[in-house]
Amino acid sequence: MRLSILKDKINNNQGLQDENNTIDNVDTSKAVIDLLIKKGAMEPDFNETRMRDELLQIIAAGVETTALTVSFLMLMLAINQDIQFYFTPLQQKVHEEITSLTIDCNGLSENDLTNHLRYLEQCIKETLRMFSPVIVTSRRINKEIILKDNKIIPAGMFVATFIHLSNYDPDLYENPQKFDPEHFNDQAVQKRNKNSQLSFGYGPRSCIGAKYAMMSIKTQIAYILRNYHLSTSIKEFTKEHLTMDLSIRSKVGYPIKFTSR
Repeated sequence: MRLSILKDKINNNQGLQDENNTIDNVDTSKAVIDLLIKKGAMEPDFNETRMRDELLQIIAAGVETTALTVSFLMLMLAINQDIQFYFTPLQQKVHEEITSLTIDCNGLSENDLTNHLRYLEQCIKETLRMFSPVIVTSRRINKEIILKDNKIIPAGMFVATFIHLSNYDPDLYENPQKFDPEHFNDQAVQKRNKNSQLSFGYGPRSCIGAKYAMMSIKTQIAYILRNYHLSTSIKEFTKEHLTMDLSIRSKVGYPIKFTSR
C-alpha cells in the first residue's frame, strides 16, 4: 500500500481535528482506515507509516487465515463424503442449502444470503475447530486472579491459551478427532461454555475481522460448490498431517479435484 493513498484519504477526511475527538467517542461503525486516521489525528506520533503498517498487518492476517480455512474446508468436504445430515451426504447437504437460496432468494441481499447459510456456517466453525489458523494466544494479566482451586495468577504475568488443545478437548467435543459439523448445531453450542471456541478470540480483544472472515469464506465456498463437486485422493486426514509456521498448514497440501456440476 502506497503512502500517497493514505495521504489522499487523510486530506479528504473532514473534522479530524475537532476538539471532541477522543478515544471514547470513536465511531466503531466506520472503516478501519477511518479509525486509524482518526487515531493519527489524536496522537501525532501515529503517523502515515505506522497507519500503513497496521493496515498491511490486518490485510495479511485476514488473507492468510481465510485462505487456509477455505482450503481445509474444501479438503474436509472432499474427504468426508460419507458424513450424512438426515440421510443427506455432507457435501450434497451444503450444496442444496446454497442452491436453495440462490435459486429462490426472495429478494435477499448478498449479506442476507450468507447469514442464511446455517449448515455451511457449522462446517466452517468445525473447520476452524480442527484447523484453527491461530493455535495459541496470550494476554497480560492486569490484576490478580484467584482460580477455583485457590491458585493465584499474579498481576503482570503473561498467560498463554492453547486454542488447539481446547479445540480437541473430549470434555467439550464428542469424538474431537472426527470432522463433524454437528459439534456446532444449536443444542451442542448451548451445552458448552461460550469461551470454549476461541479461534476468533473472545471479548474486547477478539478478532476485529471475524464477521468479515465468515462472510468471505461463505461467499467463496458458495461459489465453488454451486459450480463444482469436490473430491480427493486422500482417504483420511489426521493431526500427523499438520505442520506449523506462521499458521497451521497441511504437510501434504490440498489435493482437491474440481468436477463441474
